[in-house]
Amino acid sequence: GNSYFVTGVYDSDTGNSTIYIDGEPHGSINVTGNIRSVSSPVQIGLNVESYFDGLIDQISIWDDALTPEQIDSLYNNQNVEIQDGLLGYWKFNAGTGDILYDHSGNQNHGTINGATWRTNETTKYVSVDGSDETGTGSEENPFATIQHGIDAVVDGDTVFVSDGTYIENINFNGKNIVVQGE
Repeated sequence: GNSYFVTGVYDSDTGNSTIYIDGEPHGSINVTGNIRSVSSPVQIGLNVESYFDGLIDQISIWDDALTPEQIDSLYNNQNVEIQDGLLGYWKFNAGTGDILYDHSGNQNHGTINGATWRTNETTKYVSVDGSDETGTGSEENPFATIQHGIDAVVDGDTVFVSDGTYIENINFNGKNIVVQGE
């Protein structure tokens, strides 16, 4: 029920590989050897024996190791700008059928297998009495912050904000959504 912003970085100059979760480093290891090109396509959401059971959004692949500052910026802005080194950027929010469009401009479009597009509109609720830790965004169990509501929806969805005072900076993260007050 939670969403996470996961980044994996391999720096071939140092041999260091680091995993970041929500912009913070959560493990690092030195790796030896070379990464080589293979003819197999990149597969997202597939483990050796099973498929990922959840929602995937915004995957980008770079040919340069991102710095901690760049990762922090991506996490806080949730917006990938087309830059040098960006090989592919898949938003998972535009399309139908089995095509996943690459928004990097590099035309690395993908084929979707075994997944479905979410097409129904969703409303998430926010209340000063809600909780970002235990809330689900339902009317009975709302979130506490508008930003948490925004983070939980996709294009076409609505964030309904109950009457109250909310002191926060919000970022729509490029989403085409409705934020509606009571």
